[in-house]
Amino acid sequence: MLYSFAVKGGTGTMLFDGQNTLAFTGKNAKAAYDHYVGTYKEIMGKELPHQIKTEAQFKLWSELYPVKYLSFN
Repeated sequence: MLYSFAVKGGTGTMLFDGQNTLAFTGKNAKAAYDHYVGTYKEIMGKELPHQIKTEAQFKLWSELYPVKYLSFN
């Protein structure tokens, strides 16, 4: 299970890899995220699935799968 999601009213997009919630940070975060999404599309032959979560859903989600921040400076 691999997909991206955003929180309604929030900023940024996170990735879930089946075990971890990942957030890309830093000045090169957008480029790193775009590379990740492009690689997924190249390997899988389809777009990375995407969801929108409400703040309440994300609050519960982050208790189960705390966000891990990956810095791309």
